[in-house]
Order: sequence, then C-alpha cells, then structure tokens
Amino acid sequence: SRKVIVARIGPLILFVLSVVIVLLVASIPIAMQVVCTSTMAVGSRRLASRKVIVARLSAIEELAGMTILCSDKTGTLTQNKLSLKEPLLMGDMNAEELVFYSALSAKRVEG
Repeated sequence: SRKVIVARIGPLILFVLSVVIVLLVASIPIAMQVVCTSTMAVGSRRLASRKVIVARLSAIEELAGMTILCSDKTGTLTQNKLSLKEPLLMGDMNAEELVFYSALSAKRVEG
C-alpha cells in the first residue's frame, strides 16, 4: 500500500514543483520593476535631504549614467537668457561645428 501512495503522490509533487517554478520565473519581470522603482524612490528621498529637486524618478537613472555635467550660473534659469561663451575645444573640431552638433543633439520642446 505504501508503493501505491508514493506512485500517486510522485507525479503530483512534480506537477506542483513545475507550477511553482513557472510562477517564480513569471514573477521576476514584475518584481524587477517594483525593486527599481523602490530603489529610485529611496534615492530621490536621499537627494531631497540634500536639497535636490527631483521632478521625475527616471531623471535619477539618467543622471547616474552621465560622466560630464556642464552647468553655469549666467542667469539661464533666473533671467531666462541663454548665453554662449567661447568653448574649450579638445579635438580637431572648430567652435562652429561644436555649436552645430550641439544644436542637432538638443531636444526641441514645442511651446
């Protein structure tokens, strides 16, 4: 009688195990989004404690991928004026080409 019970439970255990594995594998993509969002929210809170304004959580991820941040204090934000100074060139590109390619790579906002 013991062999009969094992013979009936064996396939059931394999079926349950396969369902559990399928559910675990299927839940990984969902869990990754939750983990990433939670991590960025914690990072946003830490940045806010340092008086940084975070408008979008995705901005934290984009900022993490940057190697160079160009910033100025010429009144671009406060006076709504954009000014360009002579660039520091480090290759065989001239200033006109640099401004041209910079303009091509900039995002255009329709207003």
